[in-house]
Amino acid sequence: EVTAKFLEALEFDDPESLVIPNSRKAYNDQLHECAISRPAQVEKAEMLLERMQQSVESRIRPNTVTYNLVLQSYAEAEPPRTEAAATLLARMEEAGASVDAEASEEPGVHPNVLTYTTVMKAYANMAPPKAEEAAAILRRMEASGISADVVAYTTVVNAYASCLPARDAQAEALVKEMEQLDDEDAQPNTVTYNSLITALVHARPPRLQDAKEVLERMRQSPSREQRPNTSTLSILINALANADPPQGAEAEALLREMEESDDPDMQPDIIAYNSMMHVYSVTGDPVSGKRLLKTMEAVGKPSIMPSLFTCNMLISAYANADPPQPENAQYVMRRMERSRDAELLPDTVSYSALIAAYIKCSPPRTQEAEDILVFMEDSGDPFVMPNTVTYNNLLATYANTRPIKLKKALQMLDDMHKRLLLPPLVTLHPSSLTPALGLT
Repeated sequence: EVTAKFLEALEFDDPESLVIPNSRKAYNDQLHECAISRPAQVEKAEMLLERMQQSVESRIRPNTVTYNLVLQSYAEAEPPRTEAAATLLARMEEAGASVDAEASEEPGVHPNVLTYTTVMKAYANMAPPKAEEAAAILRRMEASGISADVVAYTTVVNAYASCLPARDAQAEALVKEMEQLDDEDAQPNTVTYNSLITALVHARPPRLQDAKEVLERMRQSPSREQRPNTSTLSILINALANADPPQGAEAEALLREMEESDDPDMQPDIIAYNSMMHVYSVTGDPVSGKRLLKTMEAVGKPSIMPSLFTCNMLISAYANADPPQPENAQYVMRRMERSRDAELLPDTVSYSALIAAYIKCSPPRTQEAEDILVFMEDSGDPFVMPNTVTYNNLLATYANTRPIKLKKALQMLDDMHKRLLLPPLVTLHPSSLTPALGLT
């Protein structure tokens, strides 16, 4: 019997044109579509699995592939369905322990390395990642007699790297464990090392020198599977931008390495160029930033054309220059506003960076900054409305101006409350609001 609920789950608008899956492969094909949808179609996947489990025909009963596809849907859901994934894994382990696949009329349901890796991915995809739970699944798989491969290990390394702050020691230990294994299928690859570098540069404090050493090991590796790629160098360029002080010369050297490489896996992409633009932003080097923007345009590839992020970083570079260059920042903004590409239209970050360019002048040009703020508030565009960062920049200016602009500071706080932008702790820091209130 085809229930109405089942028809709804399969999203058939015309019941007369309905073609019910009549084989395990047909069901698995639909489950695959559920898993690769964004977000994954979890409810539909569960409905398909339920019908397969209820079928009396052995050619329709679910197998390991079926369960793995449902697990993939759980892992790719927003947010990932970790409890459902853990429950389904336990059912598969129970079935695998009690069912003799060769003697059964239907294929056995035995968890494999993909099964466990998919559950690890579900935990890794959480925000924040549940790295310890992912690691526990890895050990559980090994205890069951299934050897982990590079994808399984790397999934856990990436989970450690994605924590805030990164779990660098755990990531490093797991990679060392992989390097000591005799199993070629479990040796670290480029993705593994990229995740390790991410963990090192996001550690607290950042371990930039250790990350550079990992890069050098990758360069010296005899295995092409471990050589650095575009992502490797982009991660390090961003880390060099965030170093104290920023290491712009080393970042430029990494970008040149990509540009001069014949390796197709080392060609700079939009992420690499934007990472370099980030360096110029924090170092206040708009001349180099403008040159980089022209380079991106000259490449001529649609995938490398300057993005909104690129332009915002260039505006920030003008704001952080010594002295600040608000007119040049304004010129970039005008070009963005005139762009035919809707994705280049200025947003909150753009206008906030422009405000920063005016208030960093000596003396601060608060009137121009306030005019931009009024424009943002009156725009009605949710992508342009001021945020806490926008207001905090002006509050700091009011606090440090002599005479102190107490009335404006209090009015701005009131506006923030009305817009539900409740001040975070940084707003109440003595270096900003407290002086404005005359408490120092």
